[in-house]
Amino acid sequence: MPTEPSPPEAGRPARLPNWAVAAAAVAVFGALGFAAYLGARPDPDKVLKLRVNAMKFLALAYSGYQDEHMRPPTSFADVQRVDPNLPQVLKDGNQNGRLAVRWGSRLVEMKPDGGVLAVLTDPELENKAVILTNAFEFRTVTREEYEALPDPKPALPAR
Repeated sequence: MPTEPSPPEAGRPARLPNWAVAAAAVAVFGALGFAAYLGARPDPDKVLKLRVNAMKFLALAYSGYQDEHMRPPTSFADVQRVDPNLPQVLKDGNQNGRLAVRWGSRLVEMKPDGGVLAVLTDPELENKAVILTNAFEFRTVTREEYEALPDPKPALPAR
């Protein structure tokens, strides 16, 4: 007895319309994107620690250049010759004006009133800046505290 062929869709699950698949994909990726946006805000304390560490690299390169050449560096290029692997935040800060350094200023051996050698601002730090003093101190200060610091100091960069 001959059997009749089964229809082509027999045994296959029903297919969703293309518009339903597209709508589901948009909803899922939209929800993931929104959740990532809400959670993507960096922790200010972590950002602050990273910026202080970046300034430590600058201090070491600055000091290394001064020791090697018997004079302080006069540009960012000078400190990059000592340490070509400076943190990217310093390279970016140098290019976008968020890093201000008193180039040519000698590091003073642990003299607390030697002034501010460098300052780094960052939009992620809100109203704070990281400073490096000539005495190799690293501190975070608000804009108001920075303005109250004694000279010499570089002009505070724009946010």
